[in-house]
Amino acid sequence: MADVLAALCVLSLEGHRLVLNALSDFRNIHEEKYRFEHLVDTLTSNDDEENSSFVEYKTACLSLINAIVNSPEEVEERVILREEFTRRGLEEVFAVSCLILCY
Repeated sequence: MADVLAALCVLSLEGHRLVLNALSDFRNIHEEKYRFEHLVDTLTSNDDEENSSFVEYKTACLSLINAIVNSPEEVEERVILREEFTRRGLEEVFAVSCLILCY
């Protein structure tokens, strides 16, 4: 599903807006404190890390994040979205992943 959402983000600005609205609705329905919380938390999960479908899912989530932050035409909007992901802890996810890969 994440790969479909990523494609919607890339194909049009309207698709990007719809995906952001859907993720905001997801946050409200699941009573999360912040938007993108589940998406970033998924990347920190170590469950079934050996399972290839789980790795594919994480890859799709990263593609979605990339599409979300890089699709808007306005630089200011891209910066705001990147900062939002940073506040959710995305940089820490990358730092931990780099440490794991280095060892």
